[in-house]
Parts: sequence; structure tokens; C-alpha cells
Amino acid sequence: MLLLSLACSQPVAGLSPLSVVSIVPSHGAVDVPADSSVQVVFSDALDADLVRDDHFSLEGPSGPVAHTLTLDSELILLEPSQLLEAGQHELHVASGIWSEHDGALKAEVAVEFSVRSADMDTSDSGVQ
Repeated sequence: MLLLSLACSQPVAGLSPLSVVSIVPSHGAVDVPADSSVQVVFSDALDADLVRDDHFSLEGPSGPVAHTLTLDSELILLEPSQLLEAGQHELHVASGIWSEHDGALKAEVAVEFSVRSADMDTSDSGVQ
């Protein structure tokens, strides 16, 4: 029984690792609107039973950003609970996320982007 347990925990031969295809906002983006959400697209549909909130962290100038996480096949949407604070933000996607078919994300992915002031969003829209 122990042998079977060890054998099942080994990676399955022939599976290619899961990868991140795109993240919006992209690494190095500037003037990101304060009301933005973050989208992470993977190379394959994720295994919903194995995706956890702690696989994704978003940090702003004042620390962690509270958000809700929505999974739609290969898309993860992080919706901040409030407007993003102006300044530098960093998103971390942890390794170990599993897809339905292609295996696991082997390495952490991180992107940084800069959010503009919410005041700029209002003035840019033409609202007076």
C-alpha cells in the first residue's frame, strides 16, 4: 500500500508543464487605471479543485490587496475589493497549480505594474 501511494505522487510521464500565457496588466505596465482587475491566462484549463486563493497574491504600496478570485477554465480573474492604490503593485502566481491535462506550473511567476491615481481616472474621462 505504501508503494502504491508513493507511485501515485510521482509526476505522470509525458505531461508538459502548465505555463502562464499572459497577464494583464503586463509586467512593466504604467498608468494602469485604479479600477482595474488582474487577469492571468494559463496554457490549459486549471483543475478547479486544486486552485487556492493563496496561489495568487497581489501587493500594493501599503501591503496586500484584498481581492476575490474567479476561475473560468484557463482564466483567473483577480478583482480587487476596492480601487487600487496609486503606485507600484506586484502580482505573484505560486508554483504547483495544476491543470486538467498538462501538469503543474513549475516556477513562480511575478509581474510588477504601476497604478495611476484614481483622481487621474476621473479627469481623463471628461467628467467635470
